[in-house]
Amino acid sequence: MLDENEAEINTLIENGELEKADSLINTLFDPIDVLKRNKEALSLLDQTIADAQGIIDQANEDYAAVLKQQEKDAEYLYQLYTITLAQFDNEKAAKYIQTRAELDTTNVEWQVQAGNFIYNYLANYDLAMAYYLRGLRSAQVQYGNQSVWEALFYNQIGIVYYYKGDNGNALDYYQRALAIRENVLGPDHPDVASSYNNIGTVYSRKGDNDKALESFQRALAIQESVLGADHPDVATSYNNIGTVYSRKGDNDKALEFYQRTLAIRERVLGTDHPEVAGSCNNIGYVYFSKRNYNLAIEYYQRAINICERVLGTDHPNVATLYNNIGMVFDSKSDYDNALEYHQRALSIRERVFGADNLEVARSYNSIGMAYSGKGDYDKALEHFQIVLAIRERVLGSDHLDVAMSYNNIGIVYTRKRDYDKTLEYYQKALAICERVLGTDHADVAWSYHNIGMAYYSKKDYDKALDYYQKALDIRERILETDHPDIATTCNNIGVVYKCKGDYGKALEYYQKALAIRERKLGNDNPNTQKVRDRIEEVRELIGE
Repeated sequence: MLDENEAEINTLIENGELEKADSLINTLFDPIDVLKRNKEALSLLDQTIADAQGIIDQANEDYAAVLKQQEKDAEYLYQLYTITLAQFDNEKAAKYIQTRAELDTTNVEWQVQAGNFIYNYLANYDLAMAYYLRGLRSAQVQYGNQSVWEALFYNQIGIVYYYKGDNGNALDYYQRALAIRENVLGPDHPDVASSYNNIGTVYSRKGDNDKALESFQRALAIQESVLGADHPDVATSYNNIGTVYSRKGDNDKALEFYQRTLAIRERVLGTDHPEVAGSCNNIGYVYFSKRNYNLAIEYYQRAINICERVLGTDHPNVATLYNNIGMVFDSKSDYDNALEYHQRALSIRERVFGADNLEVARSYNSIGMAYSGKGDYDKALEHFQIVLAIRERVLGSDHLDVAMSYNNIGIVYTRKRDYDKTLEYYQKALAICERVLGTDHADVAWSYHNIGMAYYSKKDYDKALDYYQKALDIRERILETDHPDIATTCNNIGVVYKCKGDYGKALEYYQKALAIRERKLGNDNPNTQKVRDRIEEVRELIGE
């Protein structure tokens, strides 16, 4: 907009009063001085720009120096973290890895490493989730959607949900990671195989062994084609497949795949590697399941020897193996030796993890089992209550491990013949299992079976039959027709019918149980013979 003088000059020019316009212009500025004044102004502006550029350059130098120092600080923090981690000083390790993550909250690698440590070593799943979510947001800003970083964070978030027992969310995030990896990396990439393996673990825990096996086999097919037959990742898939067969009760198939795993790992990694120890541990577990206790201890001891040489005597893996040997002694009813090994495991775990950790809870649980076996039920309850308190604090009240604690406490009350307390805890376990797993799951069937046993002990045979039948219905739907658990339930239903005096029904269910046990366990197995004896007893009562 024109000021008054400019408007008046324009009017004078328009009216042809040029002399007046000239005179007015000369009163406003000196035309001789224009060039000088403009040169001075431009020079001053150039100086200001130069000064500003100097400030910008200095700021850039300072910023670069900060970043350089930040990088150096981060490197020192990571070195301190690795040192304290090797010393099992988790408190200091947490401080160092978290401090590094806070140096630059947009550094996605630092966020994922902090989250990994926290969920692996501190079992603080909510805090781990916070780091993963922060890293995910940064990855999406820096790399956009559908990046490998986004897939990685989806995968890690899935892991947290898996450890929290939230199978639905775990599966959802694993599948998100899989979709991105297949799209970005192609269908035959090792990371795609890793996603299939993770998805398989969720199906396995849900009791859907067929879907678990399908996922593990898809992972294996990718790994064998891309990585070759002798790659450690191939061994991992063999291991996972072995675990599915173990859960299906097919110990021979499980052993076959575990042996393949061991062979690859020994060829590729050498005989003194922690993963070789892991394979020996799994083979030991199969022999334990087959009741070949000498071979179970032999493989567990091989694993311990490797771990102690490679990882040291205070490593959590050593504690796990002590615990497993303790379980073998439990099964042999050698409870004093069992307690010795379980106490060794607890000692290591408390030193490494602190008091509020799930591995520590596992040791207390094993000790409780041993005391229960010895008949010291008050000591057993004391330890099981410690386990329950830890699991509820760490996992929340709706977790399957909490249900397992309720179940174990119920077992002790059964042995104390306090069947009302037994039912109270078994019902709590059942409620969690149904909420978390749905109605068609092996663990739900097991809870029904336990409640049936409690009612049988109370001589409430109608309710016992009701719960046994619920267990049998689930097991027949989800398990193979010759599964030992089906035989066990049929046997127990037969026992109840015998107690009710319905010998025809008792004989029917005993014969179902016998047929399965003869096929799966053989004619000379003690459990097979027990059913055969019961059949003879019922036939005598009938008069056959």
